[in-house]
Amino acid sequence: MSRTQRFSLLGVAAIVLIVAFLALRPKDSGEPAASSNTTPSPARTAPPATASTAADPPTPRPSPGPLLVAGEVERLRVTKGERVRFRVRSKDADELHVHGYEITRELPAGQTVPVSFKARIDGVFEIELEDAGEQIASLRVDP
Repeated sequence: MSRTQRFSLLGVAAIVLIVAFLALRPKDSGEPAASSNTTPSPARTAPPATASTAADPPTPRPSPGPLLVAGEVERLRVTKGERVRFRVRSKDADELHVHGYEITRELPAGQTVPVSFKARIDGVFEIELEDAGEQIASLRVDP
């Protein structure tokens, strides 16, 4: 094979590779590359958005906090500006008192009462069953 024939063969091979590359590469427009043995598939469209799919996912409910009962002194700790959350249950009717914040709640006998407030004052505060005179928690609010 002569030198000219080798260069011609190399040139033809390069042209074939370039054409094959251009024919088989994916297109940027989202259309599939052309192929001689495939049939076009019907266009797929997303189902219309409904209220259940278009809405934001529900936000999780915050924890109701620990259950405070007589006979135990629970230690609560939050940072100033956070929300303090806890629940209280007393076997007898009583009144909850959060000292320093001057928050009170009536406690019906045997019922659980949720309590939530923003920690605006830093320090350590006693939480007690007022009528029984029993401390049930210590609240520490860090600055």
